[in-house]
Amino acid sequence: MEIIKFLALNGPADISSISEHFPQDRSVISKHLKMMKEEGLLILTVASRHHYYQLDGMAFLYKMEAVVSDIKVILENTCEDTYSYLYEHHLTYKDYLEDQKD
Repeated sequence: MEIIKFLALNGPADISSISEHFPQDRSVISKHLKMMKEEGLLILTVASRHHYYQLDGMAFLYKMEAVVSDIKVILENTCEDTYSYLYEHHLTYKDYLEDQKD
């Protein structure tokens, strides 16, 4: 998530520029970039010997929306009454517990 945030805020960057902002080894950053590219979250542009990674913002948004949708289905199927109440009243579970105390 921090790499995604970095790319979203800074635009296209090569591995050197990215890795200097993180404590992990360059090889770890490289593996994460490769996985995100394979998942379609990043666009890779090669210029000479440099590889520039750029966030595909819409692909990231679509994937996060799919995750949220899956979570909603899980919640609906496992705790239907509570989930419905929370969703209808725009509450968190913590808010729900506090409402139940009153």
